[in-house]
Amino acid sequence: MDLIGSLFQELITLAGYILVFAGVHKLYQIATDIREIKEAVNRARSQSSFAVPATPGKSAPTVTARPDADGSFDAANSYAESLLRAVQAHGESVHPSTESADSRS
Repeated sequence: MDLIGSLFQELITLAGYILVFAGVHKLYQIATDIREIKEAVNRARSQSSFAVPATPGKSAPTVTARPDADGSFDAANSYAESLLRAVQAHGESVHPSTESADSRS
């Protein structure tokens, strides 16, 4: 009976060691994957530039607080409106309107 108990105890100990080894191996794999992801992100950053070239004479829209329809001042709405106007103006300068193209034909 002591032989079966000691054998069972050895199997449980061996299973514990295997679980610890598997956990350490999995942590190593995760660390390697994270390192590869960081390298890929750094390569992508160095290969492409996300900077938008500035156009001379144009600046970012300014935020001016104007009262909304309900009389409250909301800087976010004012900024959104001015940004929308700036984008529309930029779009018209890059892509001429279809009305002027129709009048030429």
